[in-house]
Amino acid sequence: MDSDFASMPSIVAEGRRSINNLQRSSSLFLVKSFFSTIIAICFIFLQTTYPFEPIQFTLINALTIGIPSFFLALEPNKERIHGKFILNIIKKSIPGAITMAANILLLVPCAAFLGLDAGQLSTLCVMLTCYTGLMNLFKVCFPFNALHTILFSLMCVGFLIAQIYFQPLFSLVPLTIPMILLLIPLLSCATAMMILLSHLIDRIIMRPHKKAHKHKAIH
Repeated sequence: MDSDFASMPSIVAEGRRSINNLQRSSSLFLVKSFFSTIIAICFIFLQTTYPFEPIQFTLINALTIGIPSFFLALEPNKERIHGKFILNIIKKSIPGAITMAANILLLVPCAAFLGLDAGQLSTLCVMLTCYTGLMNLFKVCFPFNALHTILFSLMCVGFLIAQIYFQPLFSLVPLTIPMILLLIPLLSCATAMMILLSHLIDRIIMRPHKKAHKHKAIH
């Protein structure tokens, strides 16, 4: 605007901030979009009721998407832009979405086998989904700085406060022994699945780029 080349470093820095932060925020929103689409289609064909209530998605979305994306989108970011925009977003969002959907599809028959009622099933679904969303937020926040550490910690504390003090508001019920016995292995499974899918998708996406670089090097 001022026809001064001395402004170029600040222009480049602003471009990096916008693109890098947009990638982080978009990956959080796409996790929800992919997850909601997958389970909506699946529950059309399953002979069971949809396990979530609208107020529960308000809690999940606020802690794993809305509040974090607001702060991540505005923070300074001078990192160099790596890879392609769409591929970077997909690489960060697909593992979380698939893990969330797999959690719910695995939880429903297990809950039916243990005789859990609708409220108990819904509570476990919220806990598993929010846990996976926080894992995805952890990945998006990496590498951690002071802001990321505070943000991630507050989101975790916020979920604990909601689970302990605001159960009626979010249609949650207290945990019982059968719920805990079911929740612990499912949390471990979700953690392992998230890590495995992240490595798998990263290798699938990065393989064509490595081949392209190798081909260029040969020529």
